[in-house]
Amino acid sequence: MKGKKVKLSFMPLLFVAVAYSQLATEVYLFDLEEGDDHVTLSNPLNISDNIGYDNQPSFMRAGREVLFTSTRNGQTDIVRYNIRRKSKTWLTNTEGSEYSPIQIGRSQNFSTILLEKDGTQLLYRYSMRTGEGEVLIPGLKIGYHAWIDRHRLISFVLGDPTSLTVSDLKERTNRIVDDTIGRSLHLVPEREVISYISKKEKQWTINTYNPETVQIRYIARTLGKSDDVAWTPVGTLLTGVGSKLYKLDPDSDRDWSEAIDLAIFGLKGITRLAVSPKGEKIAVVVEERCMPSVVYLFRHAEKEIVEGDDDPDLTAEGRERSNALAEALKDVKSGVLYSSQYRRTRQTVAPLEKVWSMETRIVQAQNPKEQIDLIFERHCGETVLISGHSNTIPNLISLLGIKEEITIADDQYGDLFAVHWKNGKPELIIEQIGK
Repeated sequence: MKGKKVKLSFMPLLFVAVAYSQLATEVYLFDLEEGDDHVTLSNPLNISDNIGYDNQPSFMRAGREVLFTSTRNGQTDIVRYNIRRKSKTWLTNTEGSEYSPIQIGRSQNFSTILLEKDGTQLLYRYSMRTGEGEVLIPGLKIGYHAWIDRHRLISFVLGDPTSLTVSDLKERTNRIVDDTIGRSLHLVPEREVISYISKKEKQWTINTYNPETVQIRYIARTLGKSDDVAWTPVGTLLTGVGSKLYKLDPDSDRDWSEAIDLAIFGLKGITRLAVSPKGEKIAVVVEERCMPSVVYLFRHAEKEIVEGDDDPDLTAEGRERSNALAEALKDVKSGVLYSSQYRRTRQTVAPLEKVWSMETRIVQAQNPKEQIDLIFERHCGETVLISGHSNTIPNLISLLGIKEEITIADDQYGDLFAVHWKNGKPELIIEQIGK
């Protein structure tokens, strides 16, 4: 697609496609609560829910919708997500790939980077109503941008070095105000200045630029080499490193402090943040984590009590229960079987081995984290069953992200724990197997 004017078609979001040219990521939406000394995130929702690259979220001015980049058909297009309806609509359908969408003021227009197949990269303005699009700034290879007002914007312009450039669309001027900068550009709440990351020194800094006075001021140091920050409405800076979110009040804090670890939601690899205008929501981009379809956990069936024998066989009642387990799961799509090294756990899944035509894999009972890591690394979309013990199953369930406290009594048998994921959040179902 070339030329100054383009026409886009709006399409319902019906399918997804795979693309691996970029890091696979997902966009999660959280409820955000900020107090005097804390920042709390809750109710995670995977709003991209798509295989591949989903990134660069920005809230629309009313805070009820989110724009972000999403992969389909081997390229990226722009999605508009309605928070109340939990619905997605594709906004672009061009031959190129779009990135970094931002609503322009309160209008039904948005700006976005269009990277064409021939390598041309320009900033475009599109109408959300008509689909008409046009180049905003010809000849300037913009990577990221933020609006100062309806007619002026500030951009990260590619080059050696990268530059911080202010563009006036009315005057048709572009002026470099700094160089060697990062990608994170934000209008600071209530201050009428733009924040950006300066990478001129070994210790990166967060600076502000005032478009009226053209002054640049130091605000704070970045947390290590964290390349993305966001502002809350009350002026708190947020940044992410790994699975942890950190906060800093530039007016009162001397250093960053940990706010929350998203590992409690099974998430890691934070790369981008966006806070809603009223500070009630936050969009967080994390590494894509493909979950198993379901993880079943089952304590071994009844065992013989033999003095001095710490590895007994199942009793007749236990063998009956193991057959009941195989019967209960015979119509479930066959998956992967894991067991501890003991005879009683291996014998419990022996009938299911035959039903599923699957050999049981042995993982030491003493290494529950290793067992869970294996599940997430190797069994994306698969059915998994773990045969364990009364003192290992509760910990495994906890490591899968279930907050409910589970206890299994010594004489308690037959509970089949099933962990499913809905919008990235684990849910637990318990079923009784056997008499």
